[in-house]
Amino acid sequence: MMTDETEDPLAELREARELVHWRRGIEAECRAQCEELRVAYLALSADARAQLAVCEADTLLSEEELRQATLVVYDTTGNRTPIAGIGIRLMTRFTYTPELALAWAVKHSIKAALALNRAGFEKIARVAPADVPFVTITKEYQVTIAADLGAVIAADKALEMEAGS
Repeated sequence: MMTDETEDPLAELREARELVHWRRGIEAECRAQCEELRVAYLALSADARAQLAVCEADTLLSEEELRQATLVVYDTTGNRTPIAGIGIRLMTRFTYTPELALAWAVKHSIKAALALNRAGFEKIARVAPADVPFVTITKEYQVTIAADLGAVIAADKALEMEAGS
């Protein structure tokens, strides 16, 4: 620190200020380099990202076609697991106006009244539908597709080969 009375009392502050200025300059250079790399990445990956978007859309379309075809098979056979990796489950859907449900919950002193607890409310609707006449309950079939179809298909082919031997 200051040992000599003639030393400038603000010298330390000036040094610290210069250090901060220097570090900010280096930070700005690093930031500019990162931005440059980000822009380059976006330019270089534009085709790949566009192709990915097309692949995602194609996959969604194929999955929906598979679901529709599975429902057709289910309607014909009644089989909920027509092939490995594909299944059908019966889902319960609740249709209601959230404001009406919240008002009902408040009126009935349900703890979820500050913010509607959908799961809790739907449990009540499931067991006591007459208590909530503004709720429409429907059953819908939902097709499930295994996440790892490769493993399912390989297992299916192995079983077919065993059966054929």
